[in-house]
Amino acid sequence: IMDKQLAAHPFIAGGSFTLADICFMPYIEYAMNTPAKDHFAKQPHVTAWWSKISERPTWRKVAGR
Repeated sequence: IMDKQLAAHPFIAGGSFTLADICFMPYIEYAMNTPAKDHFAKQPHVTAWWSKISERPTWRKVAGR
């Protein structure tokens, strides 16, 4: 479902970064550091979205990167 949404829109709730994206960030961060990360290889739009938003300066600070 998420990959389909992100295929049509740059962010989860549409055209702008919103609370919807922020709510998913801790879960995706965790999953990307477990064997579950392989699941995302089959979801190119989720992977592209994550690559983009996980580099935001505020997220990098929160995630300790």
